[in-house]
Amino acid sequence: MVEMRYFYLCLIVMSCLLLTSCEKGDRESKIVYIHNFPIKDSPELTEFIQNYFMKNRDIELKNRNELLIFSDGGEILDNEPLRYYQYTEDELKKYYQPLLNSDQPKEVLLTLSQDKTLERSLRRIVENEEDHGLPTITLEEGNLLKIKLMNEERVLNLPKILEQYGVKASDDIMVNVESITDKNLALSIQNFNVKDSSGEYLNIGIFVTKNLSHIEFTNLKRENLQKFVSDGKLKSFEDVLVKSDSTGRYLNLFRSDTIIDSKENKVLNIDLKDRLSEDRKYVFINGGESNLLDGIQKIQTVGDYFEKSDKYVAEFQLDYEKIAEKLNLQTNGPSFSTINYFNGHYIVIGINFTSKVVGTAGYTNVIIDLQKDKKVPTMYVVLDIT
Repeated sequence: MVEMRYFYLCLIVMSCLLLTSCEKGDRESKIVYIHNFPIKDSPELTEFIQNYFMKNRDIELKNRNELLIFSDGGEILDNEPLRYYQYTEDELKKYYQPLLNSDQPKEVLLTLSQDKTLERSLRRIVENEEDHGLPTITLEEGNLLKIKLMNEERVLNLPKILEQYGVKASDDIMVNVESITDKNLALSIQNFNVKDSSGEYLNIGIFVTKNLSHIEFTNLKRENLQKFVSDGKLKSFEDVLVKSDSTGRYLNLFRSDTIIDSKENKVLNIDLKDRLSEDRKYVFINGGESNLLDGIQKIQTVGDYFEKSDKYVAEFQLDYEKIAEKLNLQTNGPSFSTINYFNGHYIVIGINFTSKVVGTAGYTNVIIDLQKDKKVPTMYVVLDIT
């Protein structure tokens, strides 16, 4: 009797393993590999191209009636106001259309992403900030931050209000607008003369009501930010944060890996081994690793991630051997592979394949498109577009 139970148990386990193996094999066989850059436009491709042109320094502030407005960040203001630029979604699509028709996507993308080319052919400077409800931000001599908005003006003496952090009038400070809503405004300040105990430059968040009557600020380091949140100082400014889930419980702070749990008033962080999507709504499990392993890849919503759920919005197979085969590469496998871009349903992975003899067999980007199927993606295998 015991032997029969053991036999049936083994049979059940073997059947489960066989079903899993068949499902995996079926999933792999359905993956579409295309040895080219995408030739058809799509919403996720537009997001990727837009992000590529922004170069992680500019911030999208408004997107209304297909008009996109950005802050032109990444520069130290020297008695000059912060610039904003704009373009429409149709203008963006027309601008990168040559990329979809090219057999040399790397060269075309490099040309299109040049600052001079962008400013000549796509970006238009916003001449009148007030017409778009944007603040005029100027950093004057002595690090006096002048904010003009809705016919109001406020000057913040940064060395005085940030004295506790060691900020001085002579420091090199970079200011950017992180977010603006109907009620509030959020700014970030980075000081290149002050470092914290971990060796990182001082980062300050400033939260302002649009009539400039109420201002709060905090060091964005986790322990300082947690006190700021626990004291309730962020509550009235939560609308400037990005909603990372449908309920609004989880909020993203300033495009970082920091998430605010607005229900528990806790500061949370995405694990370093994982990666948060550009829209701050999804987490690629193990996507933050410096060498992404092949096999089944998993993506969760931010809510499921922090609630430690076993639910996934996407699961797909990544096979380096198959990718090398599509590129006709003679290789022993990748020396490294990292995620260059991740935005929920669109992923770009950079893979450097080693040669079977010596050196590099080739570097490639794989664009993984999950828009149609979250388990069986279309993979565009493109030689080095980054």
